[in-house]
Amino acid sequence: MKVYEAGRESSILDDILVGDKRIECRLIRSKFAQYEVGDRIRLRRDIYRNGVTIAEIPNQAEVEVTKLENFASFHDMFEKIGFALAIPRAESINDAIEQCRIFYSEEDERAHGVRAVHFKLIWPQV
Repeated sequence: MKVYEAGRESSILDDILVGDKRIECRLIRSKFAQYEVGDRIRLRRDIYRNGVTIAEIPNQAEVEVTKLENFASFHDMFEKIGFALAIPRAESINDAIEQCRIFYSEEDERAHGVRAVHFKLIWPQV
């Protein structure tokens, strides 16, 4: 078991803490390609203003990876697993894909593929 550290934007972390978000959507690259079931991710709260990180608050939560699924595209992923547990504030598959596009281009999506990282909250217990 490895322990990773990662930041989440404040509202996304809030969705994780209340149990609305239980799947992370990422490209299959960097540390996200290395995740294995049983690994843990220690989350910090990242606070942004005008697209710039203005604060990072470490050790806000820890999750454990419970399942990994790889897909060719965000569309394929959301068709199979749904979007509600990955992008809980989205209203449709297209809306969820648009939110992914904030971070990932179509070119990167095609080059790397996408990964659904299923997780459970370890702490804090809410």
